[in-house]
Amino acid sequence: MEARRQRRKKGFMAILDRHCAQENAKFAGDSEGVKSEYDFLYVPIDFEYGCCSFPSREFTFQFPYSRCYFPLGTRYNKGYAFVNMTTAVAARRLHAHLDGHRWEVACSKKVCAVVHARVEGLDSLVTHFSGSRFPCGGQKEFLPVRFVPPRDGVRKTAEHVVGRLLPRRHG
Repeated sequence: MEARRQRRKKGFMAILDRHCAQENAKFAGDSEGVKSEYDFLYVPIDFEYGCCSFPSREFTFQFPYSRCYFPLGTRYNKGYAFVNMTTAVAARRLHAHLDGHRWEVACSKKVCAVVHARVEGLDSLVTHFSGSRFPCGGQKEFLPVRFVPPRDGVRKTAEHVVGRLLPRRHG
């Protein structure tokens, strides 16, 4: 269960918060140091088709040494996230920290690749996702959020939801 939580928003926030806190501790007392902070996060979750978008009700992967079963709609992330670091310096630090990181959970040996998004910057991300409607099973915890003030790993900040929930389907 813990591995599953880390693939969701709160788990990824914990990873980002730890990273920011560690980086910012290096500059404690240095007013010239650039803080590592983030002000936007969206971890897309699969609510409809399972991890690989197969149209059947469930699927199984056979790996050389293990077997994994994933019922559809298990709320795994889709394998990527949108994070906006507040400065280019902070973005480079996060890139150095996460790029090439191995995720050894859920029968996967996936390696993290940090790349530039097509939509970058807080204002652009908020504009892009504000008009979006998300099939999140009626749960706001899965929507994109912006943070005011930005999260730095220590300071707790308010989450402001971006986008709207699609109405829950019945039947």
